[in-house]
Amino acid sequence: MHQITLFDNAKISSEFIENIFDSLTIRENTKIDYLKRIVHFTRYWEQIRFESNYNANDVFIKYWKLLERSNRMSVSTKNKYLSVARAFLKELHRRSYLPVDITAGVKSFSGTVGHKRDGLTLAEAGAILHHVLERDNDRSGARLKAITALLFFQGLRQIEISRLQFEDLRLPEQKMMVKGKGMHDKVPIHLQPQVCNLLRNHLYVNEIRSGPVFFSFSNRGKGKAMTTRSIARLFTDPNNGIFAELGISKNKSVHGFRHFFTTHLLEQFNGDIVKVMAHTRHKKPETVMIYFDELKQEKSLPEFYAAFSDFAVKGDDL
Repeated sequence: MHQITLFDNAKISSEFIENIFDSLTIRENTKIDYLKRIVHFTRYWEQIRFESNYNANDVFIKYWKLLERSNRMSVSTKNKYLSVARAFLKELHRRSYLPVDITAGVKSFSGTVGHKRDGLTLAEAGAILHHVLERDNDRSGARLKAITALLFFQGLRQIEISRLQFEDLRLPEQKMMVKGKGMHDKVPIHLQPQVCNLLRNHLYVNEIRSGPVFFSFSNRGKGKAMTTRSIARLFTDPNNGIFAELGISKNKSVHGFRHFFTTHLLEQFNGDIVKVMAHTRHKKPETVMIYFDELKQEKSLPEFYAAFSDFAVKGDDL
């Protein structure tokens, strides 16, 4: 077995790195993300290999310590960089470029479990829906109404909307097929009647008979499926997005619809997580429990504040 000299140009070219990731069972979008993130690790390796006490077996643990010291990255971001480096090194070991698995025993970073951004409240989600439904029923208006309906009434992820094809629709049965996050197969979901009506309207106005249900109107991507970014910008664009028009905080995201959807179902189903998972398509109950815990905490706030109401701080005390 031979140990790779990582920055030997004949071996560590961008083509070599891409070849390494090509052999992994990951999606194309994931591969693109890996190729971007691995640069952070390879540059670090290039720096430390010239140190007098350099030992290739310590590279990964030293990289972990580098990430740990960073105050500019969240725990989630650190783990993303770490997981990409881990996947890269494990594949090098599998191909015998590294004699040992130098990632063994190095754990990911741990942090608090919760959502990075606040979800949309019932009032905010309702205001968005009402605002959108008042739009003109032209091509862009019909498309926006259908997208908003899928976010509000179905809790779809942006990637699920982007992937939706005309052939996936089963509107007479009030169903459609969805390819969820990390899924290889499409699964059927039941549609709210309002969603079916707005989808039919969108298909009619935009004369859609095949291909992507939601396609771009821009010259560059005309006819191609909308990307998750273009879907998000309908709401979050600082100049003409729906959030800006309604004065909704910039800290809110389109994923906030899914937060609203899940939280609303938890309330309607009296906290029955199994029932909620059937409609949200979360893989793990622990994920739904995050929503449930946040909901319980929010509902207990009046009691929490009341518990200390007798200890008011007066102006003279400041």
